[in-house]
Amino acid sequence: MTDEQINIEIAELRGWRFVDNDPDYEAYWEDPNGTKIAVNFIQYRVPNCAGCLNAMHEAEKEMKPSDLTSYLEMLFDWLESDCVRASASTRAEAFLRTLGKWEE
Repeated sequence: MTDEQINIEIAELRGWRFVDNDPDYEAYWEDPNGTKIAVNFIQYRVPNCAGCLNAMHEAEKEMKPSDLTSYLEMLFDWLESDCVRASASTRAEAFLRTLGKWEE
């Protein structure tokens, strides 16, 4: 998966939605709070979970406890004791694999 695909998949899992048929607006992303974020400004797209540990931390906080356990076990299997230093992209892949959303 590309970073953009990863970011979109995680955003949608977290409740973000893409709207491109609103007659009053150009295409936008809407976050779970209902805030509209225009897609024509690159800095205002979905959170960059594939490249930012802070964004991944926010996604991790929303995981169900059972999924979080599986996610952490996957990171440990991949990296052993170094799993606490996992990159954002590694965490994003493990996150999506845990939830059955990773695509080769």
